[in-house]
Amino acid sequence: MIVIKRDGREKPFESGRIKEAIRKAYLDVYDGSEEEFTDEYEYIITLILDDLTDIKDNKITIEQIQDVIVSTLMEVNAEVGLCYSLYRQKRAEHRERT
Repeated sequence: MIVIKRDGREKPFESGRIKEAIRKAYLDVYDGSEEEFTDEYEYIITLILDDLTDIKDNKITIEQIQDVIVSTLMEVNAEVGLCYSLYRQKRAEHRERT
């Protein structure tokens, strides 16, 4: 799968970037204690990667990926989903200012 970056560049899909972003959201919610969320984290990663591989087109935008992440997180753990969504919003505001 190819990811279309915000500036239009195309890059190969890297699941590690998604895993790390979600891990950080979980760490924020659970105050850095990975033991409290390990099983749920593994489950959510599986769901998200499955959803992304179900996409018929071989190309996907960053925004589409993030929409899948937020949607899945909100279904499984709304608190983490909200944390991720707020971080995403702050990053968007920062990009608009620069």
